[in-house]
Amino acid sequence: MLGLDNAGKTTLMYWMKDNQFTETVPTVGLNMETANYKSYLLTIWDVGGKAWNMWKHYFEENSAVSFVIDSTD
Repeated sequence: MLGLDNAGKTTLMYWMKDNQFTETVPTVGLNMETANYKSYLLTIWDVGGKAWNMWKHYFEENSAVSFVIDSTD
C-alpha cells in the first residue's frame, strides 16, 4: 500500500488483517502483515508516506498496488 502521510494505509492494513479498526501510529519505514481477505491470502507491505522516494523498490514481483487517498484531506 502506498499513499501520502496520514492517508490511512496502516489503518486499512490492520482492518484487512483483523477485521477491526486499531489505534495506529505514523509508519516509519514500512509495516508488513499477512492477511486472509475474502478468498485471498495477502502479504501487505505498508510503505510510509515519508519513504516516497523508495516506492519504486516495492513494485517488482507484485500482483497489485493500492494507492490510499485520504478523501477528507
